[in-house]
Amino acid sequence: MELLVRKLIFLTLLLSCQKHLKDIDIFEYEKAIHFYNLKNYDSTIYYLKNFLRKVPRYKEISDTIINAHLLLAKALEEKKEYETSIIVYNELIKYIQKTYGYNSKLENEIYGKMAETYEKMGLKQRANEIRKKVK
Repeated sequence: MELLVRKLIFLTLLLSCQKHLKDIDIFEYEKAIHFYNLKNYDSTIYYLKNFLRKVPRYKEISDTIINAHLLLAKALEEKKEYETSIIVYNELIKYIQKTYGYNSKLENEIYGKMAETYEKMGLKQRANEIRKKVK
């Protein structure tokens, strides 16, 4: 069942739409922040997945999209769903690399967060491999 959930989240993140961020209602993103502050991680994940399903992929860089990915990864980590969190970090790195306005400093920060997640999973060697990617 957990594998199915991870695959659904992964597919959600891969979905693309042709709209620009300015055309997207960020109400679901704001609701996700509210639920995260209440430590209701299931609702946080639900609203962030819905929000990210609607945002444009690889068209424009946006703090909102980046922060939504980071919050989703944090909520998943709070639920100890570390493997799915790693998937979210990988998707965010792809987003940053493929989007016009690529930011290597931000990419390095995300690799750092990913390494921390691997350490939480007890995979210190993998965490060190990820840290070597940081320039």
